[in-house]
Amino acid sequence: METYCYKCNTALSDKNMSNEHILPKSIGGRITSYQLLCKTCNNLLGHKIDNLISVHLAEFFSLLSIKNSNGEYTKTKIKLDNGKSIELDPSIGIVEDKPHENFQTDGNKFSLAIISKSKKQMIQYFNKYKNPKYSNLQINEVEYIETHKYDLLKDRKSLVTIPKGNLIPAISKIAIGYYLFNGGSISKIKHLIDNLDKKNNYTGVFFYYPVPKPKHSKKYFYNIIHLISDPSESIEYIYIEIFGTCKYMIIIDPNYQGPFQKKSYIVDPISNKEISFEFSLKLTNKMFNRLFSLHDKYEKRFESHYHKKREQAWNIFDKCTRDKKILT
Repeated sequence: METYCYKCNTALSDKNMSNEHILPKSIGGRITSYQLLCKTCNNLLGHKIDNLISVHLAEFFSLLSIKNSNGEYTKTKIKLDNGKSIELDPSIGIVEDKPHENFQTDGNKFSLAIISKSKKQMIQYFNKYKNPKYSNLQINEVEYIETHKYDLLKDRKSLVTIPKGNLIPAISKIAIGYYLFNGGSISKIKHLIDNLDKKNNYTGVFFYYPVPKPKHSKKYFYNIIHLISDPSESIEYIYIEIFGTCKYMIIIDPNYQGPFQKKSYIVDPISNKEISFEFSLKLTNKMFNRLFSLHDKYEKRFESHYHKKREQAWNIFDKCTRDKKILT
């Protein structure tokens, strides 16, 4: 049976098919398919769409010590309200992004200390920005200073740029891939494919922060894809969580009449392992019809939940780096 790229409708062959990760590899996705995208569209969407998660949730990647595809930790730069820039480095902790100097004089004597995140950076700084005050000073006479942890407790709550709707194209792409991977019809997800090219006015994707919350494991930062086809409620939908923080309900078919189906894919991005447990979530037709009217309320809950999960991630980061030497 011939298959086609869902984005450009090109027939897939051995020459142009590509291995598409249903959940981006950067957040622990392992299930893949050669039956979804051609190489051209996969490369384009990977850069344009998948990268949205890495950009808008970069702080979580660093705070949770998630390694990239090259096996390296993600380092994230953050600008503070006081104008300083810092870098989150899971292998070290918190470092100031730019080095600075401490120059002191005592009569004819003077001392210079350069505070930086590495000795290499200190040498580069010294050679590039050498102050006339110490023109005769040699690099081996400069003290390289390592200090301890930079305290962000008072500043970090105000540093967040909340992604809000910016992740919806990436969420739509995950939903498309998972739905087709499980035998879904491309005719039902045209609205989600259209979302890939939009910058606003998205269709069929909603914040989902009900009370009570969906019940699942006590672990905090799972990535979850949950597909339900429910003829008893005449609806078909996908629920997606990213880092247990960004939660979305994606409507596939509001008039579903096919067989019942329930599929889940759950990954712990910290251990980078797939998790197996019973995930319980049921959307009724009545609840579906209220998603439109609840948008503003759920968006506010999203902001509140985002701050809460971010603080939990900071606590994990603090614990992991507490005994490490931090450069500031």
